[in-house]
Amino acid sequence: MQYMQLTRIKHMADVNTVTLSGKIRGEVESQDTGKPVVSRFYLAVADSSDGGQIGEFKVVAFGKTAEFARDRLHDGDKATVTGKLLSRGGSRGPRAVEVQAKVITPPKQIRAKAKSKAEASTEEELPIVEAE
Repeated sequence: MQYMQLTRIKHMADVNTVTLSGKIRGEVESQDTGKPVVSRFYLAVADSSDGGQIGEFKVVAFGKTAEFARDRLHDGDKATVTGKLLSRGGSRGPRAVEVQAKVITPPKQIRAKAKSKAEASTEEELPIVEAE
């Protein structure tokens, strides 16, 4: 019976996946006080079906994904974030929802800059943006 419950919990964890595309709102905040690196930023997402209503999602990233966000993303950049939803907050206050990023897909202009640098210097490679 206990084995079946563990299998069900693992399956449910795989269901919690979201992908959001939008623009970085503000600068990426990063904490590099220890391992792993932690970065936080807001992603503004427009919904064209309701006249461009914008929703903002807080995104948190760890490790190499956080390093990429810190080094390459800036206010106004377009990005696509894939991760899982986390609900935070106490029983008395409002609950806040944030996205824990596993993959950040860079905008085309960042990929183009990295590619042109790689051609100039064969040692530079495209950044790794997928969480370990």
